[in-house]
Amino acid sequence: RICQSLIVINYLNKYYKIDLRENRNAKLIMKYISEENVLAIKILDYPENVTLYGSEGQCGVVAIYSNKKLGRKVKNVF
Repeated sequence: RICQSLIVINYLNKYYKIDLRENRNAKLIMKYISEENVLAIKILDYPENVTLYGSEGQCGVVAIYSNKKLGRKVKNVF
């Protein structure tokens, strides 16, 4: 098994996992990730990644904090 970082979008203290292999609709979200729709990006490493996201985050987590526009798109897709 290849270790892959978890990509999540955080909006209003909820996180949405972006996995392009599992969810084809996640590609729609990728179009809206831009400088104007992202408030911050945080790279989480051990132990914070495992504490917050469990075994899914064991290889690291890229947390994208979104504004309202991106957050609404994420909620509509998921």
